[in-house]
Amino acid sequence: MSKRLKLDMVMVNLSNIISEDRLREGIRKPDKLIIADGFIFIPFIYQINWIKKFKAIGGFTKMELYKCIYEGHKEMEKEGIIYNLELLSIWIEGVYYYRKEHLVLLQVGT
Repeated sequence: MSKRLKLDMVMVNLSNIISEDRLREGIRKPDKLIIADGFIFIPFIYQINWIKKFKAIGGFTKMELYKCIYEGHKEMEKEGIIYNLELLSIWIEGVYYYRKEHLVLLQVGT
């Protein structure tokens, strides 16, 4: 694996990502480009390993990356992998990027 880069993302509860306005209040420079690549992979690891690919023209801003994380969790909820109560108790504590692999790893807590 390539060198791990810690992205400048604040600790946030997934329930705060539901409202873009509420999320914008809590993060500094939400429109700052933090990943210049056009696609990334995010593994969502709970009971199973589930990897989702996200695409963005021109790269990902902080706000777009938070939305990708939320969308991935919501899709897992829709598939019955996790449940709404679990979704609301998840905190994104850290986000790391491996540029060579286009891989975003999440440090999550409850």
